[in-house]
Amino acid sequence: MARRKSEAGVQGALILGFIILLAMVPRPIWIVVAVLGGGWLLYILLAPLFRGSAPKKPELTLAQLTGGSIREPTQAQRLRAQEIAQRAKDARTKANLSPQVPDPAAPWNIEPAPPVPMPDFPSRPAAPASSDDLYEARLASRGGPATPVPSRAIPRPKPAQAVPGRWIVPTQVIKFRDFGIPGGLFYIGHELESPSGGVDPCLINIRLNVAKFGDYTQRQMDYWPSYSRISADARCAYLKWLIQGRKAPDCDIGFVFLFFYGLERRVLFDGARGIDISADLPAIATELRRLLGLYAEKSGSFRSYATGLLDWVELSSLSDRLYDGPIPTFERSYEVPLHLRVALGQASRDRVPVPAELALRWARACPVVRLRTPATRCPDVFDRLFMQVYGRQHGAGMVLPKNRTKLKLVYRPASSAFRNLGILTQDFGGIPDVTVLQGPIQALQEIANTSCEALAAYSRLVGRDAANVDGIEGLLCLPTSLWPTSVCRRIERLVESLGEGMQTLRIDDALRQIDPNAIGKVSKETANGVARALREFGIGMEPNVLEGAKAPKPGDAVVLFKFDGSESSTVSHDGYQVAMLTLQLASAVARADGEFDAEEIAHLEQEIEHWTHLTPAHQTRLRAHVQWLVASRVTLASLKKKLEPLDTEARETLVDFMVALVHADGVIEPKEIAFLEKVYKALGIDPTRLSSDVHAGGTSPSTPASAPGEGLRLDAGRIAALQRDTEKVSALLANIFVEEEPVSVPRPEVEDDPPEGAAGEEVMGLDRVHSEFVRLLLSRPQWTRSELEDAAADMDLMLDGALEVVNEAAFDAHDEALIEGEDPMEVNLNIKETLEA
Repeated sequence: MARRKSEAGVQGALILGFIILLAMVPRPIWIVVAVLGGGWLLYILLAPLFRGSAPKKPELTLAQLTGGSIREPTQAQRLRAQEIAQRAKDARTKANLSPQVPDPAAPWNIEPAPPVPMPDFPSRPAAPASSDDLYEARLASRGGPATPVPSRAIPRPKPAQAVPGRWIVPTQVIKFRDFGIPGGLFYIGHELESPSGGVDPCLINIRLNVAKFGDYTQRQMDYWPSYSRISADARCAYLKWLIQGRKAPDCDIGFVFLFFYGLERRVLFDGARGIDISADLPAIATELRRLLGLYAEKSGSFRSYATGLLDWVELSSLSDRLYDGPIPTFERSYEVPLHLRVALGQASRDRVPVPAELALRWARACPVVRLRTPATRCPDVFDRLFMQVYGRQHGAGMVLPKNRTKLKLVYRPASSAFRNLGILTQDFGGIPDVTVLQGPIQALQEIANTSCEALAAYSRLVGRDAANVDGIEGLLCLPTSLWPTSVCRRIERLVESLGEGMQTLRIDDALRQIDPNAIGKVSKETANGVARALREFGIGMEPNVLEGAKAPKPGDAVVLFKFDGSESSTVSHDGYQVAMLTLQLASAVARADGEFDAEEIAHLEQEIEHWTHLTPAHQTRLRAHVQWLVASRVTLASLKKKLEPLDTEARETLVDFMVALVHADGVIEPKEIAFLEKVYKALGIDPTRLSSDVHAGGTSPSTPASAPGEGLRLDAGRIAALQRDTEKVSALLANIFVEEEPVSVPRPEVEDDPPEGAAGEEVMGLDRVHSEFVRLLLSRPQWTRSELEDAAADMDLMLDGALEVVNEAAFDAHDEALIEGEDPMEVNLNIKETLEA
C-alpha cells in the first residue's frame, strides 16, 4: 500500500513539472504551432475533393492495340514486364564505357591523345540477362490450356541520352576505362542503322556489357559476326585487339572482318549518301594495305574482300591517264591488279605506247608470265635490265590493240549490313581489259626470259657467295648496261686512249681499269668476264679467251685493241687458225736463235697484210696477236707439243700451205727462205727439200720465168688455189689452238629455284588459255553472257565449250561447278579461295 502511494506521488510530480514547462513557453511559439496545425488539418479535409474533380487520363489498352484479338495482361504480368525493363535500364547504365565524362550527352570521351597499352579489363559485375529491347506478351485463353495467340511487340523506352553512332577519324583516340583506342576508322555510339535495316554489325555499342577477359586468338563468332550479337567475352577480345593497334598477327580473322565492316560502310554507304568521305579515303586505303600485309595469307576470303574494297577506294579517284604517273608496286597474286588493268586499258584507249615501268609491273603481277630465279633472287637488277631490254625491243613501248572485253569492278560486300543489296558495280567508261590478250603477254615473257638468261651467272654468284657480289666478280657477271656510271667512264677513257692503236699491259692492270680496288686470283671466269665486258665497249683482247684461248694468270700480258664488232668467230673461220699457227711458229723460230727483233716483227705484220683471204677484222686481231707473242715469249717447245698429234700428211700439208703463204705477195725474199728453213726444222721435215718446194710452188704453166733479182711471181689462179688449200688445212687444224684448263675440283654451285608462279601456269589441270579464262572468271562474282562472249572472243575460245571445259575441271578438282546460271552467271568464289590458298 505504501509502495502504490509512493508511485502515485512520482507521477504527480512529473505531470506538474510538464505543466510548468508548458507555461514557460513564450507566446509567439504557441502562435506558430497553432497556425501549422490548422493548415495541416485543412489539407487533410480538402485533398479528396481536389482529386475527385481532376479529369482521368485515357489509357490505351493492349486489347485496343491489337484490335481486341488479345486479352489484357494480368497485374503480375505487368509487374514482370516493368521489372525486366528496369533491369535492362540498370544494365545499360552500368555499361557506360566512361563514367568520368563531363558531357552527359556522350558516354565516351574523344581526345587527340596517343594510344595507351591495354592490359586486362578491370573486374566488373555481370549485367543481368536481358533479351531484346522488345517485350512480347503471349496470354493463355481463359478456361483452357495456353495456346499461341497473335502478339505484338511493345518497344522498350529508349534512354533519354541515346547517341547516334559516330565515325571516328584516325587522329582521334577514344578513351575507354582510362585506356585509349587509337587509329579511329570505326563507328561507336548507341545506335546505327544498317543499309539493310537493323543495327549495323560494325557499331561498337557502348550500352552492351564487356567481360573482364577476352582472347582474340580464339574463334568466338559465327560467319556473320556483329558486335551487338557476340558474347561479352568476344567484345572484350575485340576491344583489346583495337586498343593494341589492330596488328596482332594471331588474331582470329572474325575480329578483323568485324573491323573491316566499318570500312565497308564508310566507303560504300556513307559515300553513296552524299557524305564527303574524301578526307578518309587515303587513311582507309593505307589501313587496307596494312591489314592485307598482316592477314592476307591467313585468309583467302579476307584477301579477296579487302583487295576488292581497296580497288574501289583507289579507283574512285584515279586520274584518266594512269600510265603517265608513277606505277605502284604490287605483290604477285592470282590475277593482275585492277590498277594495272585500268592503266593498260587507258593506254590502249588513247593509242599511246606502254611505258617500260608499266610493262615491268605487268610482267611481275601477271600470273601467266613465268619469272625464273634471277627475277626473284636479285629483283632490283632484274627490273633495271627488263626495262632496258624492253626499250631496245619496243622503243617507246608496245601499242596495245583495242579489244572487246571491257573493264568493270564488281564488288560483293562482306558485311551482313549489305546482304539485301546484292553486288555493287563500277565501270570505267568502256576501257578495254587488254590483259586477256595473249600477244602482249608472250612479248613480256620473251623479255623476261632474255633478262633472266643475261643474269644467270650473277644470280648463281648471289646464291653461292653473296658477300662478293659488290666486288669485281659480281660486276663482271652483270651486263655492262647495268654497271655504275663511274666504271663506264673509266673504260670510255681507255677506249679514247687506244685510238686506232694497241696497248700491252698485264691482266691485273686490265682488271683495275674496271675496278681500281680489284685484287686476288684471276680465274678463267674473271678473264672471260673482262674480255666480254671490254668487247661490249669496243675493245678486243688477246689472247682470245672467249673462243678457247688459255686464260692469263696474274702478271701475264694481254693486248687491248680497238674492236669494231664485225669480227666473226675465229675458231670456225677458214684460214684464221692456220695464219695464227704461222705467226706462232715464226715467233718460236725467231726466239730459237736468240733474237725477235723489230725487223722480224715488221716482217710478220707485212705478211698479215698480204693474207687477203682474211677479213680486216681478223687481220687486226692477228696484229694484236703478234704483239702478244712479243710480250709472252712463246717457246718452240710449247708449239712442238701442240704439233705432236699431227700425222705426217698433216705436217706435209701445213708445210705446203706455209710455202704458198710466202708466195702470196708474188715475191719471195731471201729472209722468207730463211724463215721457211726454221719452220721445216720445227715440223721435223728435211730442210733440204725447201729449195725444190719453193720453186715447185711458185711456177705454173701460165707463169713466165722470172727475171734475175725479181723473185718468183704468182698469178691469180695460184692465189685461188691458196684459198682452197686454206680450207683444207683449216679442217685439219680446227682444234689445235683451243686451250683446255687443267682439271680441277669445281666449286659447288647453287641450283636455280624452280620458276616462280603465284598460281602456276595451269589451273585445275587445264591448258594455258583455259587457265587464263578461269582466272578471268574468278575476277568477278557475276558476269553477263554478253560480257563473257566478248572475253571468249578475245581469247579465241567458243564460250559454251569453254564453260563446259572449266566446269568439268572444277567438278574433278573441287566437286562443284565454277560458274552457273544463264544470264547473269554466278561465279563460285569458294574455288578462288581454294586456288589462292
